[in-house]
Order: sequence, then C-alpha cells, then structure tokens
Amino acid sequence: MPAVRTGGTPPVKVSFLRASVLAGLVGLALASDLDGVRAADAAVPGPLRVVLASPSGEQLLSEISPVSSRKGASQKQGWVISRLLEDAMAGLTAEARSQVDLVILKGADGRQASIPRAFITKVPMRLVLDSSGGGGVAGARFRAVVPADGRARSVREDLPWGTYELPAVSRVELTSYQALWGGQFLSRRTDPAALRGEKLFVQNCMSCHAAAVPGWKGRGPGFAESLPQALSRHPQIQGLKPLDGRSSRALVSYWTAWLTEPTGVANAGNR
Repeated sequence: MPAVRTGGTPPVKVSFLRASVLAGLVGLALASDLDGVRAADAAVPGPLRVVLASPSGEQLLSEISPVSSRKGASQKQGWVISRLLEDAMAGLTAEARSQVDLVILKGADGRQASIPRAFITKVPMRLVLDSSGGGGVAGARFRAVVPADGRARSVREDLPWGTYELPAVSRVELTSYQALWGGQFLSRRTDPAALRGEKLFVQNCMSCHAAAVPGWKGRGPGFAESLPQALSRHPQIQGLKPLDGRSSRALVSYWTAWLTEPTGVANAGNR
C-alpha cells in the first residue's frame, strides 16, 4: 500500500479506496468553488440595451452599464428615461423618431412594462441603480421608478402606473402601438366612442392580454356587452380608476366594432 509522510511523523498507510475518497472530496470542493464563481459572474448584470424594434427587425441604439459615468446620472438619482431615449434616438431621422409612441421596458425576470412615450416625455420616470441584492455597484440592477407627481398624472389620465415599475430592467424597446398591436386598430374609424374604447384597450390592456385576444374573435356581440361586468371583477391596478359609464360604453362600442370586422383585418399585425 502507498505511504504518505507528513513532516516528521511516521509513515501513514492509506488504502487505495481511502485515497480515492479523499481525491473525490477535493474534486467536489473545487467544483463547488467553480460553481460559486460562475454564479457570481451570472449575478453581475450585463449592460442595459436600448433598441429600436420594428416588424422588419431591430437596431441597437445604445448600451449603458451599471458602472458607467454617463453625464447627468448618478447611483442615487439614476437616469431620467426621457433623456436616455433622446440620446439613444439622436442618430435617427425625424420621421423614425416621430413613429416611436411606445416604450417597452423588459425585466431580467421576464416581466415587462408597456408605457406610452407621451407619458415618459411628460413624467420624469427614472432608472435607478438598485444594489440591494448585494455586489455593490457591479451587481446593481436598473430599477424603473415612477415619481409621485407621475403617479398622480397617471391617475388623471387613467394609465396603470403600477405596471410601469420594474425591479430589474435589462432592455428598453422603442416601437409603436401600430407595429406591435396593429391588429387591434379598427379599420372603420368613424365612431368616436369606439375609437376612445380602442385607445383605452390598447394602452391599458394589451400588454397583459395580447396572447388571449386572437381567441376572442368570433364570440359575437354578446361578448362585448358582457365586458363591463367582467371588468368590474378585474383585480385593481394602481393608476386605473374603476370604469365609469362613459368608459364602459366606449369599450363596448370598440369591441362590438372589432368583433364585426373581417378576420384578416382584425387579427393582422399583432406580434
């Protein structure tokens, strides 16, 4: 049997089986350390990417890392999103910039927030660095925050600010409602009540219900009439007021019109 000498102590006899067990334990320890390093590397977020998204593809506009020293930003104050978007779109044509009316924040946990660009322009929403998960600045995440005055404005404008805040934003997509959910826009644009209902639904509902909408086609006008009662049981969302009579009638008008449009028109363009 092999012998292992330790300092001046007598030789210690180690069986082949015992040596194999010791080697295995050392290997497990090294593997555990390696897994820890990999986990630590994975915990460090990559740069925040701002992209222009359209049906024809994507264009990377800018990237920001949590440790960057961008003008007008600090760890405490973060980035005003409207300024961030202005910088990112500086190289676009005026026509391309004018077509962007929807900003989508995508989180590392799979959640996302669909925000009207007009709201971001009027309200100083920020991306602040959140290092509460540990790791200091290098491990910080970009957290989307709606300020108090923005929350008040969203209530006045009937917008769901509670869905606009995300804890770990990793991507910002600039797009348009038409490009993303074109299938929800009415082709017959003559009824003001239906158009108001269209705006309410597309702005406030599609971000959560887009996947279900194609299955609603063909349910008939009774489905539209039942919406107000169904919405009265909807979980409350911060920023949205309970439906009043005018909004209920607008949604019924919109869905009655949408459900009677040709299938090819009503379902085209959603992605």
